[in-house]
Amino acid sequence: MRFIKRYKIHFGLGMVIMGLFVYIHHTNTRGVCVYINNDSNALLHDIKLIYTGGIKKTEIIKTGAKYKTYINPKSESDLRLRWKDNSGKQHSRQIDVYIEHNYRGQIKIKIDLEHRVSWTDNIKTPSFL
Repeated sequence: MRFIKRYKIHFGLGMVIMGLFVYIHHTNTRGVCVYINNDSNALLHDIKLIYTGGIKKTEIIKTGAKYKTYINPKSESDLRLRWKDNSGKQHSRQIDVYIEHNYRGQIKIKIDLEHRVSWTDNIKTPSFL
């Protein structure tokens, strides 16, 4: 009888610890890592990554430089990139990806000399362990 009581206590504590681990891991996901590479021959100004529940902004990405940020939308989302070139012309491109809250992985966006946008992605659904 004493063995069964001790077993129940240890099992219960193990379940509580495992539950806390899953909860902490799940709520602390930073989201998807987004890189923007400026391979153009000009500065990029007023850069915005727009997604459901948020906008990530940076003022300037220098020629040949890379910008890195994390996005974690509140729900289902696509991604739009907006920026201005040296002449002040506004550019906007839809990045054809699908992300949700606590997805992880990365999106690598490249802006070339002609301000064409290309990207690769490696997006993963949330993992609980």
